Amino acid sequence: MLFAFASSAQAQPRQAKTSAKFQQAQLALEHQIIARQVQLSLLGTEVANAASLATPDRSSLVTIITSEQTALGTDATNAAAATTFGALDTVRQAVIGGERVYVVVTDQVNEVIAADGDTVAEAGYTGLASELTPLVTELGSTRATHLLSDITSRVTAAAALTTGLSADALALVPAGYPGNESQIKTYNFQLAQVKKDLGMAKGDVKAVEDIALGLRWYHFTKPVATAALTKFQKAQLALEHQIIARQVQLSLLGTEVADAASLTTADRSALVTLITNEQTALGTDATNAAAATTYAALDTVRQAVIGDERVYVVVTDQVNEVIGADNDTVIEAGYTGLATELAPLVTELGSMHASHLLSDITSQVTAATALTTGLSANALALTPAGYPGNQSQIKTYNFQLAQVTKELGIAKGDVKTIEDIALGAHIFHILKH
Repeated sequence: MLFAFASSAQAQPRQAKTSAKFQQAQLALEHQIIARQVQLSLLGTEVANAASLATPDRSSLVTIITSEQTALGTDATNAAAATTFGALDTVRQAVIGGERVYVVVTDQVNEVIAADGDTVAEAGYTGLASELTPLVTELGSTRATHLLSDITSRVTAAAALTTGLSADALALVPAGYPGNESQIKTYNFQLAQVKKDLGMAKGDVKAVEDIALGLRWYHFTKPVATAALTKFQKAQLALEHQIIARQVQLSLLGTEVADAASLTTADRSALVTLITNEQTALGTDATNAAAATTYAALDTVRQAVIGDERVYVVVTDQVNEVIGADNDTVIEAGYTGLATELAPLVTELGSMHASHLLSDITSQVTAATALTTGLSANALALTPAGYPGNQSQIKTYNFQLAQVTKELGIAKGDVKTIEDIALGAHIFHILKH
C-alpha cells in the first residue's frame, strides 16, 4: 500500500506537468493562428485601399483572403478542441503547411497589387512620351531626344515584365510551396526591375525639363550656330525653354493625376481643369515670346510665366497635396475598418499591450483624419496669383501630409506589433489571463 501510494504521488506531478505543457503548446498554436488572422486582415485592408487593382484581380484576392480566413477559423476551432499533442500537431501542419499565409499568400497579394499599379503607370508614361514629343522637337536637343527615346524603352521593358504577372501570381497556391518559391522570387525580382525602369523613365522626364531650364547657362541646342544669335535672340530662346520646361512639368503632373486612382471624381476633374488652364496659358506665353521683338515684350512674357503661372511654387504642390490627401483618406477608412476587424482577435489574445496598441491604431487614424479633412479643398483653392502670400499655407499642407504619413505608418506598425505579440507569446510569456 505504501509503495502504491508513493507511486501515485509521483504520477500526479508528472500528469500536472504534462497537462500544463500541453496547455502552453495549445495556447502557443492558437496565438500563431491569431497572428496569421491579423496578417490576413491587414492584407485585406491593403486590397481595399489599392484603387488601381483591376476588378477581377480585386475579386480574386478577396476570395483568396476570405478562404484563408475561413481555413484559419477552422484551425482555431480544432486547436481549441484538441486533447492530445498528436491532434495539435495535425492542426499545426494545417496552419503552417496548408495555409502558408506568410510565404505564399502575402507575396501573392503584394505582387498583384504592385503589378496592377505598375500597369496603370506604364500606360500613363506611354501617353506622356507622346505628349512630350513636340516639346522635345521644339527644344532641338539631341540629348533630350535620346532621353525621350529612353522613356519609351523603359516603359516597354517594364510592360514586358508586368504582362501576365498578376495572373501568374494569382495562380500560386499555398500547397505548391516550397516548389513555387522560385516563382515567387522571380515575380518579386520582376517587380523590383519594373520599379527601377519606371523610376528611370521619370528621371528622364525631369532631365528633359532640366535641359530646358539650364540651356541659358551652358548650351544652345537649337540647330543654329551660337555665334549667329544676337543677345536678344539668346534671351528669347532662354525664355522659350523656360516655358517648355514648365510644359514638361505640367505633362508629368497630368500623368500623375491620371495614375492616381484614389482621387475623388470631383478632385480629379478640378486638377485636370487646373493643369489644362496652365497649359493653355503657357501656350499663349510661348506664342507671345516667339512674337516678341523687344526686351520689354520679353519681360512681360517672363512675368506671366514666373509671376502668373507659378507652375513650380504653387501648381506642383497643389497637385501633389490633393493626390496625397485623397489617397490618405482612403487609407484612413481602411484602417478604421481594420481596427474593428482586429478587436475580437485582440480580445482572444488577452494581452494588455495588444489592447493598448489597438487603441493607438484608432487614435492615430483619428489624428490623421483630422489633418486630411478639408485639405484637398483648401489646396484646390490656392491660386498662382496668391503667391507668395499663400506660401505659408502650402508649407502647412505639406507638413500636415507628412504628419499623416507618420500617423498611418505608426498605425501599421501597431498592427504588425500585435501580430508579433501573438507569434512571440509562446516564447516569452503567456498572454491569457
